[in-house]
Amino acid sequence: MREFAVFSCCQFTLKGMNCISKNDESLRCSLSTNNISIFISSLYSGVQINDVIINIQSCSVGVLRLISSCIRSSSLKRIIVMVDNSHAPTLRLLCALGVRFILCKFDSLDNICEVLKKTTLKKYMSSYLKSVFVKYPPPPRWAKEGGEVNDEELFTKRESDIILDLFQGISPWNVAKKRFISIKTVSAHKLNALKKIRMRNLNEMFITTSKKI
Repeated sequence: MREFAVFSCCQFTLKGMNCISKNDESLRCSLSTNNISIFISSLYSGVQINDVIINIQSCSVGVLRLISSCIRSSSLKRIIVMVDNSHAPTLRLLCALGVRFILCKFDSLDNICEVLKKTTLKKYMSSYLKSVFVKYPPPPRWAKEGGEVNDEELFTKRESDIILDLFQGISPWNVAKKRFISIKTVSAHKLNALKKIRMRNLNEMFITTSKKI
């Protein structure tokens, strides 16, 4: 039996994921919560978890930090992110953070079950999300070819930390102070991160229109 844990601030999503356990005996939702602190402490309590499912609503920096933390943890297996809409910059950001499995909140439960049960899958993005993802100009080469993300396309740990700080609204000066680095270094990491997600500036994350699902 595969055990999975779910974090979402949406009760509809939590109820839907709990239904999977009731409808498929090979899958069990061992944790379902909208509390980040409870979610984190439960993940690292030694309980066996095969898949971690995190629902992100718009560009929530707190949830992005949770996703980044889970990806860095060697004790966790598959990190599956469920998005509420097809916002191309957010999809790019998730891929650069290292997310390999991206579902749509409105995917059928049967489709979600199939992804959870296919343990040999190395990556997955819902077909509708992918169609939006590759149309957002200019798409990276690996997206057009359907290949794996190269290491060069992934954020480094420092780039992840800095770009999430900046998305949170922390000024470059305060980021530099917080990270014990120069403003010039903050700027260099920001530019490198933006280049990897094909964005010219931070505002594109918030002004680019989401596609309705």
